[in-house]
Amino acid sequence: MWFAYRAPAVPAERLARDVKADVLVVGMGIGGAMVAEALTAKGHSVAMIDRRGPLKGSTAATTALVQFEIDQPLTRLAPMIGKDNAARAWRRSRLSVANLRGRIAETGIDCRLGDRQSLYLAGDVLGPADLRAEAEARQARLRLTAAQTDAAVEVLAAYEGRGVGSALAGFALEQVRREGDRKALPVCPFIKGWIQRHPEFLEQTYGGETAS
Repeated sequence: MWFAYRAPAVPAERLARDVKADVLVVGMGIGGAMVAEALTAKGHSVAMIDRRGPLKGSTAATTALVQFEIDQPLTRLAPMIGKDNAARAWRRSRLSVANLRGRIAETGIDCRLGDRQSLYLAGDVLGPADLRAEAEARQARLRLTAAQTDAAVEVLAAYEGRGVGSALAGFALEQVRREGDRKALPVCPFIKGWIQRHPEFLEQTYGGETAS
């Protein structure tokens, strides 16, 4: 999505001679940048290389969403590696996002950082009962509130097939319309179909079209 925005160029040059550094970082995306920043803060000299140049890989193609939730739900991860290790992995992931927020503030980076709530929908991985068990496990092991997850379970159980998806689509595009400085590029078949039925939101999509 970042190709749609004008951003300052990152100075870089082709490697045409030998260079000496304490650490070589391979990859000049957000991950490599964070590693390099942490190393230089500790006094190490760092060289970075990337065959595509800076910010040309997955960093520029992301939705810029950073979340602490890891791929495996807590209730699924615990049987694999043990309850303590699973909880530790989740806590560390949450702490890393908190540390990232603090570092952004320290370095004065203006990236329009903002908090967003997570909405959990029951599906193939976690059904309504499983989702409730996941919320209870997170509350017990991680001290995370389960209010949002419980609400999502109740909504799905009581209102499935009653327009919840349409309401979410309308809310998201109305938010894009109000902010006025960005566009949406729908790729989900449901969202694309919804926009075709509501052409008044075409102006809020990137290029006035949906992704094919």
